[in-house]
This record gives sequence, C-alpha cells and structure tokens, in this order.
Amino acid sequence: MAHLNPVADVRESRYFRTPHILALVLVPLGMALLTVTYLIPDRVPYDCLGPIGKASYFMANYLPTVLKVIFYGAWSGHAIEAWLAVKLCRQKGIHPDTTRWWAVQTFFYGIFSFSQLIKYDPAKDD
Repeated sequence: MAHLNPVADVRESRYFRTPHILALVLVPLGMALLTVTYLIPDRVPYDCLGPIGKASYFMANYLPTVLKVIFYGAWSGHAIEAWLAVKLCRQKGIHPDTTRWWAVQTFFYGIFSFSQLIKYDPAKDD
C-alpha cells in the first residue's frame, strides 16, 4: 500500500545511512554506562574505567539527583528523536519499512542518526 505524501514522488525512497563508526561504538557504551550507573551503581567497575569511572562514581555517590536528570533526559531525548525521525521520514517520502529502521537507529544513536536523516533531500534522491 502506497504511503500518501504530497512531498514524495510516485515512488518511495529507501534512503538509509548509518552514523560514523565512532558514534556506533561510543553512544551505546555511554548510554549503557549511564543506565548501569543510575540503576545499579554498585555493579559498575569504576576503577577499570579511568577518568570516566571516577566521574561516574562521583555522580552516583555525590550527585544522584543530577545523574537521575541526565538518565531520564538522555533516554527521553532519544525517544523524542526517534518519534521525530518517523515524522521526518513521512515528510520526506521514505518507505514505511525504512522508516522503522530510522526510528530504531535514531533511538539508539540519537542525533548522530537523526542528523543523517535531516541531511537527506528527496529532490536529490539517491
């Protein structure tokens, strides 16, 4: 079934790009560290993480309210970006199957994925 979009051509685009390799590695690691530090701080091997471990330990033990705000803000931000990615895909006439991939990728990689979608110009398609 065709996705009706006045901006899109007759065909739907399958445009999809991944973020830079550094973002593919660092964003999930950062979100995982943030999540573990907030939810189960006693399980984090702070000593093995160098300066990041020291900062995480400090946040978990001395600034738990700030850590809580960062935790919920980061995950909420990623969820909002994923929702915006779906809206933007529809505006740009991207196929619904590809739109799902954009939503999932943007949820996990945030602005590094979303910026790839923003750059896409359907008029200059593929």
